[in-house]
Amino acid sequence: MKFFPLFTCLLFGSAVTTLGQCTVTKDGYGQVITTCQVNEYASGNAPLNKQVTFLGSEYISFPAFQKGRIRLDQSGQELACQLAYNVVSHEVLYRFADDLTVKTVVPYAFVLNGIEYIRQSKSAMGINYTLYTTELSSGQTKLLKSLKGRFVKTPINNGYDKDRPFAGYYQVDQRYYLQKGDAVPQPINLTKNALLSVLGDQKEIIDSKLPNRQLTVEQVIEVVRLYDSLTVSNQLHSTSLSTDAAFREGLRLQITYPVQAWNAQVYARVYVGFEITEAGQLATIQLLSPENVGYGFGQEVTNALSKLPKTKPEYAGRYALPVTFTYTTASDKFVPVNTLSADLLKGRTVLSEFVVNQKMGKDGAKNREVWGYYK
Repeated sequence: MKFFPLFTCLLFGSAVTTLGQCTVTKDGYGQVITTCQVNEYASGNAPLNKQVTFLGSEYISFPAFQKGRIRLDQSGQELACQLAYNVVSHEVLYRFADDLTVKTVVPYAFVLNGIEYIRQSKSAMGINYTLYTTELSSGQTKLLKSLKGRFVKTPINNGYDKDRPFAGYYQVDQRYYLQKGDAVPQPINLTKNALLSVLGDQKEIIDSKLPNRQLTVEQVIEVVRLYDSLTVSNQLHSTSLSTDAAFREGLRLQITYPVQAWNAQVYARVYVGFEITEAGQLATIQLLSPENVGYGFGQEVTNALSKLPKTKPEYAGRYALPVTFTYTTASDKFVPVNTLSADLLKGRTVLSEFVVNQKMGKDGAKNREVWGYYK
């Protein structure tokens, strides 16, 4: 079966191998294989034409093009077409039955072999890229999975034909994410520690339900359902910013324990005021509690709030967010006791306290709470 051409370069010592047009077929043993015509260029020699075969292909299905549907935006209409999904590049290719011209598209969603894939925008090292995830569990908190293919250049033996080894193979890895409400999906491993890092606001209950080993997908789904039953079911009809999953997740991602405070073995509680406009923008962010000069607590929270995206317009109003920085040692946990007086919080809705805990490896005897002073 002839298929979409693939061009790439592989280096083998001093020679350069250029792949020409490739075809994806099944061999006599039912294995999906990719066969390419190559030209090898060695120093001072004429090009040598030959054929190489790889096990597997870049595409999620065979044949690569299957009947499917695409949705260009979230509220758009689904279009029936033939689709191919490249799990190496995350490209989606499509063509219509009356026009076999192959085109590339970046849809909001597509359905292939009965499975829906939703677009997620990610960023790594300043580079934005697109991947597609499938839902493994529904609900307010979702377990998502993506597929990431890669080409492994290592030659391997053909299990059926020992005289014709493969020059390499395509490997597809599964990656998992947790998404709270409309927040950005967070990558996780299927381990207890990874789940607790994302679902830490219900740590005490969830911790007792998880074994200290690699988890199955089914176990993670059960934990996510438990988490929703504990915290999210009351949020579905709530208009409180305190219980907004995306807002709380944004705080978790942006606020960390300041390094200078960690080194000084100090802990604190800070209050930061802000407004939400009728357009859902966060504005007028200011420190309400005394400034902890030199430790960075107040700056950490104000900077975090300035980076949060727009929220729901129905949250419009004036708010105060208390953030508690605590730390624990092997033998104790240190929690600040100072609070801001009600007079200084008048006219603001005081949100539920957000806690940032840091485990310390230092002697707890030197610990102290800082509260600062008003200028």
